[in-house]
Amino acid sequence: MASSLVLAPRGPLELAAGIPDAVDRLDEAINAAGEQPRLAELALTQAEALDRQGRHREAAETLSAALDRIEEADRPLADELEVAYVASACLVPSLFDDAARRGEEMLTRAGERPSPRQRQALAWRRGAAPG
Repeated sequence: MASSLVLAPRGPLELAAGIPDAVDRLDEAINAAGEQPRLAELALTQAEALDRQGRHREAAETLSAALDRIEEADRPLADELEVAYVASACLVPSLFDDAARRGEEMLTRAGERPSPRQRQALAWRRGAAPG
């Protein structure tokens, strides 16, 4: 298997060039990523591309899998992935309850000073509430 250093730079370039399977090929780079910041960057890139294609469930699954690999000690990185997860999962009816739970946990961790991205995800979640 090629290293993430070889696979990763191609992914965003292929996405920008509009290569049809580029978003799916990012899986290889994500799976090969050893460093957590690179893993998060690739997962966020893939999830954003999937969301643009209307593949919100796959975006949420990508982010959830990346979160499973991020160490708890790297909370800012995990929060970045969590924000993106909440935004994607809110658009999938069967994932909405999980997105709401994670959003509430994120709000609790953020306390009185959520980051701008956290506020955006929480506002999105509230706006997407069913009913």
